[in-house]
Order: sequence, then C-alpha cells, then structure tokens
Amino acid sequence: EDIQRTTDAIKDVLENGSIENFEKTYVVKDNKFLNVSLSIAVMPDKKRLLMTVRDVTKQKEKEKMLNDYIEIIDKNIITSTTDLNGNITYASEYFARINGCSKEDLIGKNHRIVRHPDMPKSIYKSMWETIKNDDIWEGDLKNKTKNGSYYWVHAIVSPQWDVLGRKIGYIAIRQDITDKKKLEEMSITDGMTNIYNRRHFDNIFPKMINDLSENDQMLSFLIMDVDHFKQYNDTYGHQKGDEVLINIAKVLKESIKRKDGFCFRLGGEEFGVLFKSKSQTEAVDFANKIREDIEKLQIQHVGNSASSYVTVSMGLVCKDAKDIEDMDDVYKEADKLLYQSKENGRNVLKSS
Repeated sequence: EDIQRTTDAIKDVLENGSIENFEKTYVVKDNKFLNVSLSIAVMPDKKRLLMTVRDVTKQKEKEKMLNDYIEIIDKNIITSTTDLNGNITYASEYFARINGCSKEDLIGKNHRIVRHPDMPKSIYKSMWETIKNDDIWEGDLKNKTKNGSYYWVHAIVSPQWDVLGRKIGYIAIRQDITDKKKLEEMSITDGMTNIYNRRHFDNIFPKMINDLSENDQMLSFLIMDVDHFKQYNDTYGHQKGDEVLINIAKVLKESIKRKDGFCFRLGGEEFGVLFKSKSQTEAVDFANKIREDIEKLQIQHVGNSASSYVTVSMGLVCKDAKDIEDMDDVYKEADKLLYQSKENGRNVLKSS
C-alpha cells in the first residue's frame, strides 16, 4: 500500500536533494508490520541515496492509544480549556452537545456564556480567587444551554501550564449531575411556589450562620405572611389563594437575586428570607422594597383592612452572625415582630 507513496517520495528526493520524516510501513518477519520514519538524502556523488530508518512502531501505538483516549473524552466528558481571562480555547464535543450548540459556538467566547443567572456571583468570585492563586477549585454549578434550559455539573477547575512552567490558562472537567440535582431540588423545593421549603430552611439557616460568622458579617432573617389570607380564600376561593402565594414567591425569588441569600415558603401563607446585609438600615430598605413590590402586584383583596390589594406583614431580625447562639431564638424574635406588625395595622415592617 506504500509503494506509490514511496515512489513519489524518491522522486521528491531526486528533485530536491532530501526528504525528512517520511513515514511508511514495512512488512517484516512473520507478516508483522513495522512503522518507520525515513530520512533520505542524495549522496554527493549523485549516484547513491543515504537512508536513515527509525522504528516508530511503539510511538505510533502510543499515539493511537492517546488519540483514542482523547476521542473518548471528547465525545463523553464535559471538558474545556480557557485562556487566563476565561475565554474558551477548547471545548469537547460533549460540552458543545449538552449546551445545544457546536464547538465553534463556544470557542473564542468567554465562559460566562454558559453561566446561569440563578447562580450567586459569590461562587464565581470564590472560583477565580482560588484558581488565580494556582489552586484547584471544585464545586457544583448550574449552567444554561443555548435554548435557555439548564443542566447541573460537578466541576473541577485547575490552572494549566506550558512546557516552560508558565501559566497559560485553565482546564475544567465536569460531571453531569442534573438528575441528582433535580431529585435534590424536589426534596427541598415547595411544589406549588417553586421556592425552597421549610426543610431546606432548617438545613441552610445554621450553615449560613456559621459561614457569616467566619467572615464577621451580619445575617438578616425576614418573616412575613399574607394579611387576612383566610378571608381572601373565603372570598375568592382556594385556587385564587394559591395564585397569590405563587405570585408572592415570584417577587421573593426576583428580589433575592439582588442579595446573597435564599427565600422560603415556611408553611401556609408564611414566607421567609435569609440574606446577608451590611447594616440594619440596608436590610430594612430591602425588606420594605419587597413589601411594596407585593402590594404593587395589585391583587384585589376586599377583605384586607390595610389595603384594597393583597399585602404582607413582616418581622425582621438583623444580627451579627457571631452573636447568634440559636437559630430558634432568631426565629422566635422575628415571629414576635411579625405579630407586632399585625397589631400595628398590617402591611408594615417591624425590625430589631
């Protein structure tokens, strides 16, 4: 099979004087094949050829093995590389496929192209701080696809170095954990309002206290419930009541995007928000904005003594996280403030 290629190569040598690294296959003893690399040159007398033959069979086997391995990774692993600024320099076929696009759609773009808006900015800040310090970052990320849907990955991001030891970018390997995350989300999400449930509140509250304590930050807990909600259900029906809860949850979900925190349906018509704040004044302003946005939904409520629309009463506790000994004490304090809000005419906020 190499005869014609070899004949052409000899012609090239006779015309140009030499050829290097010409690869061909020899059939050797026992019909085995040998891959060789030839360098051929015309001798000064123009009558002879000098050939150097190098056996590259094992090298070719290793190259094939490596290429097969790379192909398997390319088709089955979500991986990519970026330059130092996060611009994608390589994307595997599977990475492109799970994003619903081609490799060409990704290469040259910044990695922000797959960032989902639900992910807190603090996660990416922590990632960049870690990898810029030449350490490996590991964690779960929610990514968005080209058509607007999403998928979850467990990602490992590491600095990438060239042969001279210079950092040239970053390499990421990801595992698709979407099904696992969906099951987790179902267990911690309120089925009707699609925000976190009481179970997740009980899990996340102590963790948030510990995290903010370590960084000497303030924790704010906001509790609220719908004013005269029983009268609303009696007047408009339970289906309309469910729609009220769904719309309030949407306000909370949209509001918390401006903060580093979480929102919950704690039970019935009661909701909670946990968030980080720089001061009590900032927290009060944030809570009042939520209260005003809920009234601005302009959902008619003839039985509401505080407004002609659906409103909420609120209790807000702001404390330095390191001073919190028990989450139950914070909850009771906020609940007491909520009760005071109701006694003071409803559609108001009481804070401490």
